[in-house]
Amino acid sequence: KLWAYVALISSPQIIVQIIGLVLYPQSIVVLFNTDKSIGRQQCYNSDAPNYHYAEYAVLFITVLYLLIQSQRTKRLPSLFDEGESISAAIVSCVVVTVIGIAVIAVSNEPTSSADVSYPMMVAIVLVLTVNMSYRLIMPKLRLIW
Repeated sequence: KLWAYVALISSPQIIVQIIGLVLYPQSIVVLFNTDKSIGRQQCYNSDAPNYHYAEYAVLFITVLYLLIQSQRTKRLPSLFDEGESISAAIVSCVVVTVIGIAVIAVSNEPTSSADVSYPMMVAIVLVLTVNMSYRLIMPKLRLIW
């Protein structure tokens, strides 16, 4: 039954990404500054430049759904009540994502270094995965140890 729940939560994001890859393939374009003296290559989708917002919307709705579910589980009488740890993990993930995307958005110009966005995306992914795993597993391990 758990696999069905994971598939249900993961499938909208997978479907949106497949649709984006099939219908709106990306190409490499060169973005120039105002006087066209400095340029930087970037993947771009000329057919639907704002399609990536659909991916973020699906992710946001999924996180919001999980946050609501974690709040509903706080009322359950259980030794393994995970509502607080799930809420803390989601809130910290949202904060890290907002800060990381803000740094990427500020530094996403042809005159700034392209080396900022890639390490920032890697850091966001690592913080999200390690943070979520740590905050969900450590309360259980503390009960056992």
